[in-house]
Amino acid sequence: MQMVLFSPLASIAIQVLDKIVEMAEEDMLLTVGSVRKKMMETQLRYENGEIQEEEYRKDMGNLRRRLEELKSREERT
Repeated sequence: MQMVLFSPLASIAIQVLDKIVEMAEEDMLLTVGSVRKKMMETQLRYENGEIQEEEYRKDMGNLRRRLEELKSREERT
C-alpha cells in the first residue's frame, strides 16, 4: 500500500528535479541551446534599449566564445 502512494510522489519529485537541472544548465550556459537562448535575449535587450552598445558587444563576445567552447567540446566526444 505504501509503494502505491509513494510512486506518484516519486514521479513528481523526479519531474521537479529534472526541471531544476534544466534551469541550472541554462543559467550556467552549459548547453549550446542555452547559449543561443541567452544570445537572443541579449539581442532583444539591446534592440529594446535596455543595454548600451558597449555592454551588448561585450556580452555577445563572451557568449560567442562560450558557444565555440561548447561546440568544440561536442566535436571531441
